[in-house]
Amino acid sequence: MKSPPSRVKLSIEEKKLLDDLLKYPLVLRSVFVEKAPDEVLECAADLSPDFNKFYKKHPVVSVLVLLVISEPLDILGFPKPIRM
Repeated sequence: MKSPPSRVKLSIEEKKLLDDLLKYPLVLRSVFVEKAPDEVLECAADLSPDFNKFYKKHPVVSVLVLLVISEPLDILGFPKPIRM
């Protein structure tokens, strides 16, 4: 008999970061449907400190996080910083 797949234990920082990232597509949909661009900026603002907490314990480069943080700047027409 096969054993069930093992579950990966995530840290609090990992869980919060994943929650923020998974919320992003829903926020984008809401932004376009409800015409509420402030929601995309709020999402990025929520993600930034969570990513910083995660990065302090797990110093890896996360392309997905950088995209989710920088895309709202494009959507809202703000210039991107040269360094994040």
